[in-house]
Amino acid sequence: MNVALVVLDTLRLDAFREQFEWLPGHRFTQAWAPGNWTVPVHAAMFTGRSPAELGVHDKHQTLDCPDPTLAEMLGEIGYQTRAFSSNPNVSPVFQFDRGFDEFRGSWRLRGMKPGVFDWEGFIAANRLRGPFRYLSALSEVLFGDVETVPSLRRGLDIKLRDLGVRSTPSDDGAQEALSFVESTDFGDKEFLFMNLMEAHAPYDPPREYWTVDVGTDDRSWTTYPALLATITGGPPDPATGENLRQAYWDSVRYLSDIYEDIFTSLYESFDVVITLGDHGELFGEYDTWQHAYGIYPELTHVPLVISGDEVDNGMTDTPVSLTDVFHTITKFAGVENEDTDRSLMATGGSPCVQERLVYTEYHGVDDRNWQQVEGKGYDPSPYDERLFGVADENGQYGYQTMNGFTAPAECRDTLETYVEEYISSLDVQSLGVEDDVPESVQRQLEDLGYM
Repeated sequence: MNVALVVLDTLRLDAFREQFEWLPGHRFTQAWAPGNWTVPVHAAMFTGRSPAELGVHDKHQTLDCPDPTLAEMLGEIGYQTRAFSSNPNVSPVFQFDRGFDEFRGSWRLRGMKPGVFDWEGFIAANRLRGPFRYLSALSEVLFGDVETVPSLRRGLDIKLRDLGVRSTPSDDGAQEALSFVESTDFGDKEFLFMNLMEAHAPYDPPREYWTVDVGTDDRSWTTYPALLATITGGPPDPATGENLRQAYWDSVRYLSDIYEDIFTSLYESFDVVITLGDHGELFGEYDTWQHAYGIYPELTHVPLVISGDEVDNGMTDTPVSLTDVFHTITKFAGVENEDTDRSLMATGGSPCVQERLVYTEYHGVDDRNWQQVEGKGYDPSPYDERLFGVADENGQYGYQTMNGFTAPAECRDTLETYVEEYISSLDVQSLGVEDDVPESVQRQLEDLGYM
């Protein structure tokens, strides 16, 4: 059986409902992400464990846990495992390529490959040396312990971009993903993972999708340090909540159109296509921006659709977790694991969701954001705490904030008790402190608003 897992990064549930009516399959209307942003959610989907139990979240963003990953398990039973990612956080730099026979990245990831000369870091460290620094860099590329040809191509691309000769890419990688899918000769036992970033800041779809006019063709205003904006009361003009929301919706409309082409091509080669959003986005709701803080429902209540010729169309309203995607895929593929009852689908393609509590998590401020906020003279410590939430069997959601527990009045005490019991039962893992990431990675993270 061929299975594709496609993450539409940062896609809010309300935007999905409005723009993705065309997507066939079985919809899980009460799907909840285990975290508020990309890294903990992908780690949980790749292992079937919660971010706290796994130890991969804001405080440790590398997938170097001892748990086997989905791709590793499928590879062991003979699957061809492939990936295409547009997200620097889901890349070989952070070991998210574990188990994949082929891991491709969009233009954002190409300069981050292991063995490629770190041009951004070299330029930052040698700015005062003038033109002579390029001779030193060339010597490093030709005679150093790096991959020469990819490093030269990367350096040329950076120089042409800085000179304005090389135009910016047409999108955030979806066109490349479409070309990859259309040009790949998939076999009979395939697992494909994809991450598409068109709904993530900067909200910069092709020009024909723009409906926001702020007097500039530069969309850099849609990217800003999200935690800093949350602490200081919002991003600078013209990044108002209204403008950002509309620019985001423009991007989602483009994502829907390009993903329809990708999905159509995937459907020709894959028995099952799982489409989901890993988290949502905020535009000033709760005085919070992007997905920097908290487990608000607009961040954790996400789209999830399973499509296939043998999959029953319809809807399931029972709460499920994105961690269940791991167990669903392993069941489809015939991999034995301890929690087969957490699969969302029976072997025949019918939904088989069991009623249970579903939990969400937030694990504080990562080091890079901490340094940025502190460097601007603000205190990030109020945002540096663990928060947990729960959705009960009826889809009622309660969650912790720095101001207390939020839930519908009629079930507040019950939901808060569930959360307290969950916290006391957790076997929280700590994988230690990571080294600083290279300049080439930092540059991409800054462009996405992470730093």
